[in-house]
Amino acid sequence: MGAVARAVAALRRFASREPLLAALLALLVVMVAAAGPLRFVRLLPVVVDVNSLCVIIGLMLVSRGLELSGLLSLTASRLLRLARGRGLGAVILLTLLCGFTAAVAMNDASLFVYVPLARALSRIIGVGEEEPVVFMAMAANIGSALTPIGNPQNIILWRYSGASFLYFTYTMAWFSLPALAMLLVYILVRMRGVLGAGRVAPPPPVRPDRRLAAASCILLVLVILLAEAGLQPLGLALVLVAYLAICREVLRGFDYALVAVFILMFIDFGVAARLMASTGIMLPRSGLGLYAASILLSQVVSNVPATILLVGLHADWRITALGVNVAGVGFVLGSLANIIALRLSCTRVRDYHRIALPYFILLTLLYGLLVWAAGYPPYG
Repeated sequence: MGAVARAVAALRRFASREPLLAALLALLVVMVAAAGPLRFVRLLPVVVDVNSLCVIIGLMLVSRGLELSGLLSLTASRLLRLARGRGLGAVILLTLLCGFTAAVAMNDASLFVYVPLARALSRIIGVGEEEPVVFMAMAANIGSALTPIGNPQNIILWRYSGASFLYFTYTMAWFSLPALAMLLVYILVRMRGVLGAGRVAPPPPVRPDRRLAAASCILLVLVILLAEAGLQPLGLALVLVAYLAICREVLRGFDYALVAVFILMFIDFGVAARLMASTGIMLPRSGLGLYAASILLSQVVSNVPATILLVGLHADWRITALGVNVAGVGFVLGSLANIIALRLSCTRVRDYHRIALPYFILLTLLYGLLVWAAGYPPYG
């Protein structure tokens, strides 16, 4: 009985420390039971997209390298000076910078830089940290939608679509850039009464590790080019070898639990998609129905699992990309980036919803109207 009690206590500690991983492991047991052990094993090579995983892991490692090099902090520090010390200007500039950084460094990784910066900025300008922190999460989700390497769902959809890097970016620019502009207007309206012409103290100087920064930038380009060429495992191998030789701290401080989360997402929701298809249960695969389904599904299981499920059902990748990226600024579970932002700060879930949901509702309705009117996505 004592051994059972200790095992239960250990499981509870694990679930409290890694709730998402624990939930995915529990779902894995359900999928094995639903599919049957033999069929489940046969499905594994089909549902686990090794090439997408190689790109995701490679980019996560490069993002960690950029973070440790200090290059992102240096860039943020210099651009904050361009705000000429004005509080509202500094918040808007930091939001804009976070969005475009997320487009190349992934949304999750960019938040490790910009959430601490937002918290520090909030203390300097004398406002609560909730608004700047939530704005960073929203900007990271919207900005990362621009490119096929900005977030995990885009990487999966890029592989699924077969589109070139430039065409994928062109397609998503019709969503990401207007949505980011709308976010800046939303911040102006929301913060104008709180932040007047107050000035911000200049940020402290940052000295980057030039060698690590240069290596990380080169590796970022190589991972993209090799992914375009269909050589994703080679890209990951180059990243691993480079950081072993240059900076092992990148590998030591890497979030390996997050890799397990992505692998389990592929397995759980890939198997679920196959089971749904085999039993005749289908979701809309195009148009407004798919747009609504991708948003609603993302609010329940988060946008990466929703993407895996919809890809398994052969849904239109353009509408899927729009829906799951709009969903990222909805309820906190809509994106892993939101959970990371809250974990890095003292922001409460209800404060996140209070700040983000009005913008989410507006964005959902606007692009829903465009999809309904056949004005999105742009084909060409």
